[in-house]
Amino acid sequence: MTAPADLPPEERLRRRRWQILGLLLLASLVLHALVAWLAGQWTVVHGVPRQRVPILIARRAAEQPRPLPEGAPAGGESAVAELPAIPVATAAVPSINAPAAVVAPAAPAPSGATAGRGEGDGSGSGGGTGLSLFGLDGTARRVVVAVDVSKSMFSRAPHALPQIVAETFAALDRLDGRTAFDLLVFEDGSLAWRPALVPATAANRAEARRWLEGIVALGERLSIRGGKGTVLFEGGGTRGDTALRQAFSLAPDWLIVVTDGEWNMIDAAGKFHDLGAAEVTALAAALQNGRRGPVRINVVFQVTPRTRPGESASARALAEENGGRLVEFHPEIVPR
Repeated sequence: MTAPADLPPEERLRRRRWQILGLLLLASLVLHALVAWLAGQWTVVHGVPRQRVPILIARRAAEQPRPLPEGAPAGGESAVAELPAIPVATAAVPSINAPAAVVAPAAPAPSGATAGRGEGDGSGSGGGTGLSLFGLDGTARRVVVAVDVSKSMFSRAPHALPQIVAETFAALDRLDGRTAFDLLVFEDGSLAWRPALVPATAANRAEARRWLEGIVALGERLSIRGGKGTVLFEGGGTRGDTALRQAFSLAPDWLIVVTDGEWNMIDAAGKFHDLGAAEVTALAAALQNGRRGPVRINVVFQVTPRTRPGESASARALAEENGGRLVEFHPEIVPR
């Protein structure tokens, strides 16, 4: 066999070219195989919906809400600034005629809860079962509890949310199957446990507790659009306004909002815009307009050293102008 050094220069050059061509071909095959493998991995992780989540999307008043097609992935679309102050997502609500019930006197307010000013007696319309939450006492047939799970709720008082969950279910355990209830949480959108109120049976209360405890356990990693439940999504910020819209769509007679009052949204310029007392109360008034009976709004207001005066003013105005009360909740200090 002729050694390469003994070949003429033209033959050595020809062989060298074939060697380079062979190496390029091999490299191309390896690269294509790698790309195909990565594409397959991405498809497995991102391309297959992990969960089908019913979604209600906020739209302008001129449009009627359209349900997403079957199999649509969890998500929503950001609304532009100046969203209509009307309930745009209305779930089917079962008719529940609850006779008035005689209940034992409500338990006293827990340590750390103090009542704020407010008009109204805290009762729902037309009887129902008794409810006592952080010192808010009354009766109601249809109850919705909305809990703020935004970043500030975790960072301002890391141990507060488990206390809130425990107190919420101590209150809900006073209800019976003749009363209907639902839970929702909100951050950059609003997520309801059920698309409509359900009877407050022991089984439903237990399932609702597992749902809320699971969300609180996620901490700041929670994503409303990826959560299990019914989503109403209107854009970034702490969308207490979105929570009000979804809560009203459930047709409660009692709405309890648990929050630290830091509500904001991203405006058309991409900047955070605080939702002040005037905007919050105007939205609530628009949502109340046209209803056969008013929704009584009570606010459990979490107070920490980082609470700002404007947050307290918005929370108090929301309660007082909707027949409810504001109760301040001072989280217990848990030793490390």
